[in-house]
Formats: sequence, structure tokens, C-alpha cells
Amino acid sequence: MRDAVSSTVGRSELLLTPHGGPEELFRTGPVTVDGGVARLSMATGPWLHDGDGRPAAGALGVLLDDLLGQAVIVHRPAGSWAVTTELTIDVGGPLPADGSRLDADAEPVSVDDAGGLSRGTVRAADGSVVAVGTTWSRFVPGVPRSVLDGAYGPASVRRGAGSLPELLGVGWADGVLVLPDRPDLVNPAGRVHGGVVACAAECAARRAVARSGLATASLRVTYVRPAVAPVVLTPTVLHGGRSLAVVEVLARGADARTCAIATVGLRSARPASPR
Repeated sequence: MRDAVSSTVGRSELLLTPHGGPEELFRTGPVTVDGGVARLSMATGPWLHDGDGRPAAGALGVLLDDLLGQAVIVHRPAGSWAVTTELTIDVGGPLPADGSRLDADAEPVSVDDAGGLSRGTVRAADGSVVAVGTTWSRFVPGVPRSVLDGAYGPASVRRGAGSLPELLGVGWADGVLVLPDRPDLVNPAGRVHGGVVACAAECAARRAVARSGLATASLRVTYVRPAVAPVVLTPTVLHGGRSLAVVEVLARGADARTCAIATVGLRSARPASPR
């Protein structure tokens, strides 16, 4: 695997991840690239809280999926685009929801002819690290028309949401979360945005252990096929302790086939008690 920073893997003209419905929903700015570093910002607000009023780290899904993918797209072979196969978010601090801005930057770690690995950091207005993200992207033939046009999705999206579940319009039934079929939740290829799937997976995991009071420490999503809405997400608690919980979330698309598998780690912020 070659060093992506110095690589010239069939690089053609620079194309940027377009701004569409998911980006509008999560108030992200335009993606920029300077000297091989991709940058993206996001406004914060009450819509980043879960149903219990706590900031939800999964709300960083769209920001990081776009940003980390762009860091690899810079080195795409001509005539190709990149799709996310794995997205990991490690939480370094609480996600603010006070109207301040988050700033993030990312660089490729390595790229070859099949795809690449990239790494990025999200910082709060005071410079503190909110999260560290990595992604594996795979190059696929063809560039979506919406990428060439520079925009996609509906002309307007819903505003005024007071929580993350309300923003996504998710529903709950028999212990599963249902992500609806909405045009403002899709990516340039017309499938549910990977960052939205990640966000919904964290919502499902948090609800499964809601009484524990634990906060999300990590989120890892593997995308096995494109997600066609409505998407049903089923959480399974693999471990549910007082200081640590691990929840697996299976996401199934409209055809009932698994489209993503997420593992969510949650931890207590309280110091351990003496033994």
C-alpha cells in the first residue's frame, strides 16, 4: 500500500463531495481541500441531543463520512468515485449543542488502486478534541451526476427539530428503530447516507441501554451493501455492565437484507470505585 500523501493514483480533476439533504439537516458547511487536507465544519444545536437530552456522538456521522471520504477522493482513479465500507468514530469529549461550531480536518493515511484509509479529527470551538474518525473507502467506477452538478437532494429540509430522533424522523416498534424513506436522508447515489445510518445505529444502541446512563465512547460501522429506505435497525446488547456496555446493531434495508453492521461501545464517565 502506497503513501497516500505523495501518491498520484490516477488523479484527475479535483471533485468535491456535494452538499445535499443530509448536509443541510446537520448544518455542515462546504467541503474544502487545501494541500491534501480536507476540511469541513458543522454548526451545533439542540437537534444533536438524543431523546433524553444528551448530546449524541452519532450526530457526527454525516460530517465525518463526508470529510474522511473526501480525503480519499482526492486520490481517486480517473472516472471513479469512492464509497465508504467502514466508518469508525472514537469520542474524545462531549459533543457541544450550544450553537457553537465544530471544525474538522482529515488526511489520507494510505491509498492504492482499490481504495484508501483516512483519518480525521473533530474539534470544538475551544480547540478541544471532540472525536477522532477513520474510514475505509473503496473506489467504484463512475461519478454520480449529482457530484458533477455539485448538489443533490430536495430544495429544502425539515428545520426546528428539538432532538436527533426528531430530526431523523425515526420511529420505534417492538424494540427496533425504523429510519424512514425521505429524500433528505440520501447520498449522491440515491441511497441512505452512510453517516445517517451511523447516526441511527447509535440512536438504537443508546436506547437499548438507556437506563444505564452510559455515554457513547466509540462507534464502528461496516457497510456491506447500499441502504435502501426504510431501514430497520435492531440492537442487541452484547454486554451491559455498570461502567461499560457493548451493543451490536444490525441495519436491514427495504429488501430485508443486512446493509450495515454497527458496534457501539458505551462507558461511564465516573471514576472506578476502590475494590
